[in-house]
Amino acid sequence: QFFMTLFALEIIGVVRSRFMELQRILDEVSLKRVIIISQSDNQYVLGKLLKLRKLYGILYDMQQNVNLIFRYSIFYGTLSYILIILGDLNYIVEFAHTSDQNFNIGVSFVNFLYAFYYSSASVSIVMSCDRMESISPKMVKTCYLYRDILEKSIISNEFIELAEYMKKLAPTFSAAGFFQVNQQLLSILISAIITY
Repeated sequence: QFFMTLFALEIIGVVRSRFMELQRILDEVSLKRVIIISQSDNQYVLGKLLKLRKLYGILYDMQQNVNLIFRYSIFYGTLSYILIILGDLNYIVEFAHTSDQNFNIGVSFVNFLYAFYYSSASVSIVMSCDRMESISPKMVKTCYLYRDILEKSIISNEFIELAEYMKKLAPTFSAAGFFQVNQQLLSILISAIITY
C-alpha cells in the first residue's frame, strides 16, 4: 500500500500540473484580449480557446481514469487509517485504565508507526486531490471575469461556453463513490476520531 500511495500521489501530481498548465494558457489567452486589434487577433484567441476546451476534456478523461484506478486504494487506505487510529486510541485508553505495569513499548512503537504512516498518506492523498479540484473553479472564474470585460463579442461567448463546459466537467476524486476526497474529508476524519 505504501508504493501504491506514492504512485497515486505522483500520478495525481502529474495530472494536476497539466491542469495548472491549462490555467496558465487561459491566463495568457485572457491577457491577449487586451490587445485585440484585428480579425486575425480574434481568430488567434478563438483558436486558443477551442484548443483549451479540447485539452480540458482530455485532461478530465485522464483524471477520471486515475480516479477509476485508485478509487478502491483510496477507500481502503482511508478505512485503514480510521481503524488503526481507533485501535491505537483503544490501546492507550485500555492501558491508562489499568494498573498493569506490562506496557509493551514495542507494540506501542509499531502502532505509532502505522498511525503516522496512514495519517501522512491520507493527508497527502487528500491534499493532492483537493489542490487538483481547486484548479477548475479558478479557471471558471477567469472565464467569467473576461466575459464581463469583452461584452457582446464572439470571444465573450466562447469564454461563457468554456466556463460552462469546465463547470460541467469539474475534476473530483471519490473513494469508490462513497465520499469525495477533498479537505472536508480531513475534518470529518478528525471529528470522528475526536468523537470516539
